[in-house]
Amino acid sequence: MPCWRRSIHTTDMFTLSAAVRIYVAAAPCDLRCGFDGLSALTRRVIGTDPLSGHLFVFLNRRRDRIKILAWDRTGYVVVYKRIERGTFRIPVVPRAGAQHVEVDAGELTLILELVEHTPTPGGHPKSPICGHLKIPQLA
Repeated sequence: MPCWRRSIHTTDMFTLSAAVRIYVAAAPCDLRCGFDGLSALTRRVIGTDPLSGHLFVFLNRRRDRIKILAWDRTGYVVVYKRIERGTFRIPVVPRAGAQHVEVDAGELTLILELVEHTPTPGGHPKSPICGHLKIPQLA
């Protein structure tokens, strides 16, 4: 059975089993990448196999775009959301030097619904850790 299901409401977008973990990259990532780029980021930044069935969440520098990578036993699924106003907020502040944080399903809902909340203390990363794609400039 897949770890997620599609629904009309954002708050009901994912129905997760208790075994599914949700990892959020601590620093902004270049979201121009697709399935393969996100799976490479998952391995490098989060240090986990992207085929594990867990959810991997990446935000851009402005925090107005978010991508979620998942594997559902038949292939990758990417959920991509762009907001017109405001920014996505991570409800847990990463410890100093941490490359990712783990959140629960309720916190993922808060992230996706743009609910304001106070992060827990623990530090904040200073530099991006996600790889940036090298895109050739057109002449």
